[in-house]
Amino acid sequence: MTSHAEQDDATLASLARSGELRAFDELARRHQPGLMRFVRRRFPGSEAEDVCQEALVKAYRRLNQYRAKYAFKSWLYSIAYHEIIDRCRQRERQTRPLRESLAQLDPTEAAMAADQKATLWSIAERVLTESQYTALWLVYAEQLTAGETARVMKRSTISVKVMVHRARKVLALHLDRESYVDSRSLE
Repeated sequence: MTSHAEQDDATLASLARSGELRAFDELARRHQPGLMRFVRRRFPGSEAEDVCQEALVKAYRRLNQYRAKYAFKSWLYSIAYHEIIDRCRQRERQTRPLRESLAQLDPTEAAMAADQKATLWSIAERVLTESQYTALWLVYAEQLTAGETARVMKRSTISVKVMVHRARKVLALHLDRESYVDSRSLE
């Protein structure tokens, strides 16, 4: 008998669907680190853990919907992506005025925001649309193919390729502008 660690995702999903909990545990162990990186781009700390956990729970409950012809990873990221969208909508409705007032009062948060401006992903988050940012993140940070990213985002592969291309162009333009401004400030 082979161990779960030696089996591919589709086999593990099939075993988990038939009730073998250890098979799903192995899938979660494999994919949770990348899933957490993906979710943490949108939510800090324990909220990211909650979103990730909710995505894994939903994946377990919906195992009968998984089709082995697709990568399990992209199916799981699709669930997480939609959980992120739901949380963002819910969060926006509930906390927008509070978040804006806290940002004005908390100097630590202002300092952290200034530090983040220097990072590539922070610039991307600031200048790209939500869809462009997500496509770019899934392709480059999570190393999903354009087809897998398309399945996650429920778009066509061509649409994802165009989004990534446009995102790179916008990001390059902003990076050029910011480096120009930085070099001018040194003079």
